[in-house]
Amino acid sequence: MIGAFADQCLTEFTTEELRQFDRLLEEDDPIIDDWVTGRQSVPKEHDNRVMALLRRFRLAISVCPGRAISYSVLKGKAGSTSHHS
Repeated sequence: MIGAFADQCLTEFTTEELRQFDRLLEEDDPIIDDWVTGRQSVPKEHDNRVMALLRRFRLAISVCPGRAISYSVLKGKAGSTSHHS
């Protein structure tokens, strides 16, 4: 999923989003998957724009498998991922 997300969005990322994505890639894939799916709370250092975009991307591809999801569609809907107290 992260590879497909990168293919669709990476060229449109701002400098800060590129930094956030680079820091995210330092984590293990299963951990990232747990954050994206909500099985684990996203740590503060990764609760950012890229995580919000990645969560929206996952939702979009689960609803419409095989459909290309553009960065501009995700960007217009992304916000904070904080859903926990």
